[in-house]
Amino acid sequence: VLSFFIDFCNICLITLQKEAFYVKVDPERCIACGLCQVKAPQLFDYTNDGIAFYTQDAQKPVPDEWLAQYRQAYTHCPTRAITHRHIAANTSKDCYD
Repeated sequence: VLSFFIDFCNICLITLQKEAFYVKVDPERCIACGLCQVKAPQLFDYTNDGIAFYTQDAQKPVPDEWLAQYRQAYTHCPTRAITHRHIAANTSKDCYD
């Protein structure tokens, strides 16, 4: 489980054992390829124009049971339109990617 979090963030240089991910999709970067919805259908959907959006409450972290699917969508997005902010447990450090 720890390797999941170490591999997941390209920016944060601290070792994280537990963290909360807050997601957003940049509609200007989205090319409507569909990969995010294929990888995490419970987290992403599309507008009528095919632009992806995050279906969950952006003010709440990705539920633990969907972190693996989120990781797949995040890492497969060809334009990096999916971004996240994460906060390590018991720290005030925010990381953005």
